[in-house]
Amino acid sequence: MQITSEKKYNKLKYSLLTILTSILFMLLLLGAFYFLNQKDIHLWFRMHGLQVVKSDKQSKVIKLIHDVLKIPSNWISSYISNSDESIKIPELPILRFDIKFKNIEKLRTKRREALKSGVLSAAENDFVPAVINESGKMFNVKIRLKGDMLGHLQGDKWSFRVHVKNDEALLGVRRFSLQHPRTRGYTALFLFSEALKMIQSDIIIPRYQFVKVVVNGQNLGIMLLIEHFAKELLESSRRSESVILKLDESIIWKAIDRGKFNPIYLNVKNTKVDAFQIKKIKSSEKLNNDYIKGVGLLRSFINGVLSPSDVFDAKTIGEYLATLDLFAYWHGSIWRNMRFYYNPITSKLEPIVFDVYSRNSRGILPSQKNTLNEIIVPLWVSDKNIMHYYKQAAIKYLSLIKTNQLQKRLRTLDANIRKIISMEFFLLQPLDVSYLEGQIKCMFDTSLCYASKHGKIDEKKLNTYIDEAKKLKI
Repeated sequence: MQITSEKKYNKLKYSLLTILTSILFMLLLLGAFYFLNQKDIHLWFRMHGLQVVKSDKQSKVIKLIHDVLKIPSNWISSYISNSDESIKIPELPILRFDIKFKNIEKLRTKRREALKSGVLSAAENDFVPAVINESGKMFNVKIRLKGDMLGHLQGDKWSFRVHVKNDEALLGVRRFSLQHPRTRGYTALFLFSEALKMIQSDIIIPRYQFVKVVVNGQNLGIMLLIEHFAKELLESSRRSESVILKLDESIIWKAIDRGKFNPIYLNVKNTKVDAFQIKKIKSSEKLNNDYIKGVGLLRSFINGVLSPSDVFDAKTIGEYLATLDLFAYWHGSIWRNMRFYYNPITSKLEPIVFDVYSRNSRGILPSQKNTLNEIIVPLWVSDKNIMHYYKQAAIKYLSLIKTNQLQKRLRTLDANIRKIISMEFFLLQPLDVSYLEGQIKCMFDTSLCYASKHGKIDEKKLNTYIDEAKKLKI
């Protein structure tokens, strides 16, 4: 009886606290609208978890009101979770940067130039020296601004590329990026990686985690650390040392920077194949040979000389495509966001998970854009070997969705992450995974996923795949 009364009291106390906080927040919000301009308010909302919706103005307003009204309960729930001793919330590592005045000014100048031109054109000489204090240990590093688009430079939380010197590793990595979690869909990378693990995929996934960042005494709050492309990534992925390739997109950003952009620059045939750590590659006979072979394969594929499965590892490409379609994370299917590892044992290129997220990925209907809209993907789709593994991955996902295992795992993971970050990103709403069912149906109907409301479902064909999925044990 006493326990029941205590529960009722706690519930009443929680309700009153929510109401009072709501009133207080609304008063603060009205004050913000009075003193700040619309652009400042919109930026503030986005920096604290508001998901941008590509829809009509009325829908945007309705969603904004909905998210704002949820702020007090989200914030209080986060506060209670953090104060509940039965819920273990991990302490985030704190990276304290010490950057000399002249060097921080160089970064600020570079940012101003980018804001003026509309794009960041990064170069090797942009790096400046700095020191990071992590748990009392000092690391000499060099840093620069990163990110092509201006979303990486908004507010005080700029995106950085960091290289640790003296062959040391910070939190297990030597090269990494620090950026606002919004630039990678907050939990998107975590969810995508978890799904790949559930189908037992061996795709290369960079390591990632949330950290707190302080620069010259200024607390920037929570940022997302993502491992960059280096030998340590390959070692943690159980791969032999080799080269990591990309299709050079710098011509696009330089053209935009100079105001001379031409759509011809978007054609993948007009770009060169590049590699990370090119100086290291040129100094090693083995790596240089891998580079020549890898570049030759990718260029032969683009020029139509070799078939996709002659160049790429069909299994990992098929699994990667299927997972991009399942989540509607089609940003990762753009050619300039692709990264490939040349496997010297198989003499094939493997995809590396990179830049996978969607602005419309948290309970919002996926956009009509799909993987077919990109240049490279249609060539992959035309390959029977790749699509065989695409189908196998889709069948595994269908089995997990039909048994609700995938949805349950993703909801739990999303909730656990939000407990860690929602004190700062209190506008971030819980993940709605219901759209995954629509996505998986479309994948089976057309072998590539279109937005679920536009998919024409062949129920007979779908039932055949369901029968196959039931036979699987995952």
